[in-house]
Amino acid sequence: MGRRKPVWALLAAASVATASLVAAAAPAGATSSTCGTGTTAPGNAANIGEFPAIQTSQSDLHWACTFFNGAGATNEISSAFTMHDYQNSVWHNGEARSVAVGAAAVGATSLVGVAGTFKATDVFHTVSAVNNLGTINYIPRSFITAVNGTGTTATIYPGVPAAGPAMPASSATNIVKVDNSTSRTIASGKTAPNVISWTATTITSTLPLFTASDAGKSVSGTGIPDYKTVGFTDTTHLSITGGGATPCTPAANPGGTDCTITIGSTTMTATARQVNDIKTTAPNAVSSVFAKFDATDVGMPISGANIPAGAVIATITGGGAGVTVLPATVTTNAVAHVGVIGAPSNTAPANGVHVADSATIIDLNPALVAGSNACTLNKPEGIDISAVWNNPGSFQTTVTAPTLGFALATAPAGKVIGQIVFKTSTVQFGAYVVESPAAGDTAKPVAHYDVVFPFVPTGVGACPAPNTVNISSSFHFLGVAVSQGVLPTGTGKPSSAALRVLKPNGGVATATTGVLKSDNATAPKNWSFTNTCTMAAVPASTFNCGY
Repeated sequence: MGRRKPVWALLAAASVATASLVAAAAPAGATSSTCGTGTTAPGNAANIGEFPAIQTSQSDLHWACTFFNGAGATNEISSAFTMHDYQNSVWHNGEARSVAVGAAAVGATSLVGVAGTFKATDVFHTVSAVNNLGTINYIPRSFITAVNGTGTTATIYPGVPAAGPAMPASSATNIVKVDNSTSRTIASGKTAPNVISWTATTITSTLPLFTASDAGKSVSGTGIPDYKTVGFTDTTHLSITGGGATPCTPAANPGGTDCTITIGSTTMTATARQVNDIKTTAPNAVSSVFAKFDATDVGMPISGANIPAGAVIATITGGGAGVTVLPATVTTNAVAHVGVIGAPSNTAPANGVHVADSATIIDLNPALVAGSNACTLNKPEGIDISAVWNNPGSFQTTVTAPTLGFALATAPAGKVIGQIVFKTSTVQFGAYVVESPAAGDTAKPVAHYDVVFPFVPTGVGACPAPNTVNISSSFHFLGVAVSQGVLPTGTGKPSSAALRVLKPNGGVATATTGVLKSDNATAPKNWSFTNTCTMAAVPASTFNCGY
């Protein structure tokens, strides 16, 4: 009798994306799933959750489930489903445009390009840099404070760090990314010139680093109470609404605590995204229902069929339903097509980095996965599949490895901000992160994010139904991708170096819901499971909402 291959030797060949979804495992032979019911079976429990469940923190998303692999009308396995994420979550937020500049020495306080490189509207936008040679030359916490009349030069504060590295001179250009946000961090004391201090009620800068548009934005810093906002007094003074801050003066604590503030970290902006309903109208108009253009898109790149290379958004039209672009040479085409708005910022997850995994318990079919148990034994195996992130403009549309014949499904309609590809040697399939508006989503009629699986080759590789071994799967999405976790502190837009974060809850307990729903209309494949998560008013070290 031949020796059976160990499970780890089967994984590459077995990569079955048996996407059952969130919650708990049912006993073998059960006739229905226990997902989302809160009931338990030996060794298993229902689960839809996020952890840590603390305001403004990075937070993972997880779901796990078991479904009955019965025959005919009793089979619950769905090949398309959507996780309607908790409404207190925000997936990566922000976009940027790339500009070419010359060398910037250590300590430099300006960036220089050709005429028109920078715009007056760039003032107070954050900048960070990666050169064409792949060397990361970030300018932590830097933002533009002035642009000259020709747009060749942007003055930046605080500039290229004295500790380096510089942006080296080379025969090729250095690339700086300008974020679509005026949210910024200003530091004093140990890490920057002593420009910032504050009393209980007033923040003072020795340089003109404030603007009227800061009014109403959030402010945070050591000794500043939570949930504070600022009022604008002049370019060197902001008021702290309600006061109550612990005063901070750099000269009073040399070598000690920095007087560092962050303005507008909770302010949402548009995010780089792909849509499939771009239409172009001569001479320079572009429209889209799904794109939801807003003021923070101005200056950002836009691409797609009939839009010339290098086009950027000039103005917003129709209340966000359209834009005008420069250069004004679009080709008229009333047929909807795919377009990409914005470019990934330096704090977005890098293309191809690990962001998720799926683990499955399944009875593998030896007819497809050689060496597996005979189906008559009803003995399950375990499989774990890794997944990577792709930014808009870099979505994978074809399978590059030998597979069982499945290709990645087309991205869903909507405002798609990222693609997550589950890859193995035999099966590849994609999920998409989509911003969902408050209206139009019957499963969850409040603004939130969806993780959409338009097609999963469910059951491929499994022993055919009816089978007494149900299919159990879990999906886990990281709060931070490794490419984000290693960025220097202060890179780009504040608080955006994360894949998924939670919103502030204003100091009160906040109840939110996660809904995992099949996109199949036929019972019993049309299941739906809901979990309520309450984020505590006062954070605690618990597994509340966790897994």
